[in-house]
Amino acid sequence: MTTKTDVWQGLMDRAYDKWQGMDWSYEQFLLNLDSVERKAVLLGNFNHQTCNGGLQQWVDNGYASGGGVELLLVLAEIGTESAEKALKIAEGVLEHVDLSAKKGGFGEYYWLESWVDEEAPACYDEVERLTDEYYSLESFESDVEGYFVGLTE
Repeated sequence: MTTKTDVWQGLMDRAYDKWQGMDWSYEQFLLNLDSVERKAVLLGNFNHQTCNGGLQQWVDNGYASGGGVELLLVLAEIGTESAEKALKIAEGVLEHVDLSAKKGGFGEYYWLESWVDEEAPACYDEVERLTDEYYSLESFESDVEGYFVGLTE
């Protein structure tokens, strides 16, 4: 089932339009957004990255270290049951992330545990479990859309 996210997506589009032609890092980009745009981008990156490739992709592409702590505050602010579940999921993942790492994009290493030989870090199993839990959230996107509708009225 597809959830209509016109307001949320519109805020993200407006935010990313500001980045066009600018020589900003991801952190600089976030600093140049208003509060509502910033929240939309943080939630959008979390949701889109996770839905596309799981929570591991959200981490591997640098979004967890680049805005994960702030995302927790936004999820808590939303306050719905699905957002509270997403908050617990994000907290569970961030326990395994080097939050001091600067977002450098794919190819950087953001995990606290290292690969040993060809063996993935043990935390990957937990992150996979949390990804499955995230996929089972039924009303998260509609709750986020309602949150942004409320912020922009």
